[in-house]
Amino acid sequence: MFKSNYLIQREQSRRLHKASSCAVGVMVLAALMCGPTTVSAQQVTKEAARWEFGAYPAGLLQFTKGKNRQEIRFSNYALLGSVTRNFGRHWGVEGEVGGGIGIRQKQRLEAPPSGIGQVLITTPSPATLASQANVTIYPGGNALGLAPYVTAGLGVLSAFFEPSVGTPNVDTATYLTQNVGAGVKWFSGRWGVRGDYRLTRVGARDDAPELFGRSDDRYGHRVSTGITVRF
Repeated sequence: MFKSNYLIQREQSRRLHKASSCAVGVMVLAALMCGPTTVSAQQVTKEAARWEFGAYPAGLLQFTKGKNRQEIRFSNYALLGSVTRNFGRHWGVEGEVGGGIGIRQKQRLEAPPSGIGQVLITTPSPATLASQANVTIYPGGNALGLAPYVTAGLGVLSAFFEPSVGTPNVDTATYLTQNVGAGVKWFSGRWGVRGDYRLTRVGARDDAPELFGRSDDRYGHRVSTGITVRF
């Protein structure tokens, strides 16, 4: 009888151990199956924020004086928008479209060769419309809340000049441009703010209006700030 009870208890212990082993095996298998899925889902969540859309309503664009004193220096109120596609944490490609609204200001020009002294005129600065494509590099990555960057690219700029002395119609010219810059983005969740600086080189054209970009290349400085959202 004691032997029979011992055999029964031993059989029960063996079955319990077997059941426990099966349960552990099932849990390990489930962990192996669910673990990569969870990590993958987290990675997808991080990597899904590859698109950024920005609007920058507060900016200033200023072109410095050219070598030719008959060309003007001017400042514009700048506003722009951008779309960025990030490829990984450290770089992305950005497309940008922006405009410069002319500000009425005084311009002191050198008199033409037939004249003497200087000419002082008061006129709105030329309005501008620009588009450019840039490669953006994030040295510290863009996954954190604070993301400094450097950028460089190519584009085009159109300038629209108001009628001036001796110019009955509005002059319009389109120039090829190159730009370099730097800035910083700060995110809290999907939403963030951005501050940006650009140095733009405008290539000279022989057929450009006399007031801008005919005799030599011109350089412009732009600062802007605004909001950005990422997905």
